[in-house]
Amino acid sequence: IGENSFPFPGTGLLRIQRADGQRRDIEFVVERLPDKRILATFSDITERKQDEARLQRAAKVFSHAREGIIITDPDGTIVEVNDTFAHITGYSREEAVGKNPRILKSGVQESEFYVAMYRSLARNGYWFGELWNRNKKGELYAVLLNITAVYDAQGAIQNYVALCTDITQMKAYQRQLEHVA
Repeated sequence: IGENSFPFPGTGLLRIQRADGQRRDIEFVVERLPDKRILATFSDITERKQDEARLQRAAKVFSHAREGIIITDPDGTIVEVNDTFAHITGYSREEAVGKNPRILKSGVQESEFYVAMYRSLARNGYWFGELWNRNKKGELYAVLLNITAVYDAQGAIQNYVALCTDITQMKAYQRQLEHVA
């Protein structure tokens, strides 16, 4: 390669195929040293790119899910919600983050209901069931709720993830059928 045809300084990405057929993503940096020699460094960034792709897929699932998603820290403080949560509850992300999911508490369930829920979470790492909540306007709505504990590498709870589906229309239809029957 002629001296003027090589990029100085330069960076870039290459996709190569190894002899075993595996494709790898390589990042390179080319620079001229003070003594006029060329230094080129190559880094295999395949795993990093795969991790980035996984994160992008997870972000798309999070933002496009038809279920409301709530992520809390181990103490129950909301750290993230998706747009469907905001649609169901009326609380924007900014209004929900930093709060406890108790902001949705309707008063319909007795305290024993929540004791059993938390006991199941502690014993099994998950809880699944129906409950009534109140949205920001104070209106009651029914949800099918699935809460799962997420553990770190040491086995400590890192987060709780809750998926909720608004089943208010279904409950109204069920009451209507029961009334007709």
